[in-house]
Amino acid sequence: MMIRSPIEISKLLAYNRWANARMLEPVAALSTEKWARELGGSFGSVHGTLTHLYGGEWIWLQRARGSSPKALPAMEEVPDADALRGKWRSLEDEIAEFAKDLTTPSLARPMTYTNFVGTKWTYTLSDILFDLVNHSTYHRGQVATLLRQLGETPVSTDYVRFLDGDGLAPPDRTPGEIVRLFAYNRWANMRVHRATRDITPEEYGRTIGGSFTTLRDTLTHVYGADWVWLERFAGRSPRALPKGNEAGTPKDLETMWREVEEYWAALVGEVESARMRERLDYVAFSGDAFSRPIGDVLVHVVNHSTYHRGQIATLTRQLGRQPATTDYLMMLDERT
Repeated sequence: MMIRSPIEISKLLAYNRWANARMLEPVAALSTEKWARELGGSFGSVHGTLTHLYGGEWIWLQRARGSSPKALPAMEEVPDADALRGKWRSLEDEIAEFAKDLTTPSLARPMTYTNFVGTKWTYTLSDILFDLVNHSTYHRGQVATLLRQLGETPVSTDYVRFLDGDGLAPPDRTPGEIVRLFAYNRWANMRVHRATRDITPEEYGRTIGGSFTTLRDTLTHVYGADWVWLERFAGRSPRALPKGNEAGTPKDLETMWREVEEYWAALVGEVESARMRERLDYVAFSGDAFSRPIGDVLVHVVNHSTYHRGQIATLTRQLGRQPATTDYLMMLDERT
């Protein structure tokens, strides 16, 4: 059993609150028409996507407390951005209060709940709270895509940006935690590959809008970020990400990505607990030098991929295709 520390979970929840606040900044300026405009994707509109994101955090808190609600909050309960922000602040206060009492034994405790169709599921409290954050990261990526398609500019919610301002020492992390995190990342990426193998060349390069405008360029960005961080661990500091045209088809990209993931699996398999607090020095694309704790960087790599997998799902749906489901808890179920 792999259990995260109370400090690690509290830090992830603090990041989640910070990221939600930044995500909502440009949302506050949306007109009523843009708030409700149907754009396709998993939940149609900014309103629908944000309601789901808020509802996901609400229901996981209820399940962490031992209850099993029968449905998520309805869109009518949060009719506009102000109403949503007010409810979300109250929810985040509840989550923060809940997190104050976390201990290693409580995080290891199995929590059983009944889902909406009557099936019982059991996970540790540690995994439930991690999934709360991971799920929100995924859907924040979708909100960013919709905002760009509406002509608005989303705010960065990268985990490393949060780290620059949180002032907290990196929590203790175990090699097992990091190995599982990267196993999840690889599993999720492989599911994305399977869902996009039959995309036509025209669909692959079609301009849809969003952070990277096409499915090809969005997929290439996720691959490129995985590649560039691997390069930084090797002591190199590339000055640019790979270009989308370097992977002419989804199959080409999958082949390139599998090689990178093999290197990641080898790297995280050798990282010992003592190294988590050591620092990785690198130069960013801007030319600025950074020095970050290795454990924090590794968490960022996976969080970044989760965010953009949410965007890939939105673009895939807008192309009329079925995206992959990449929930963290689904991976645990498959490996049980």
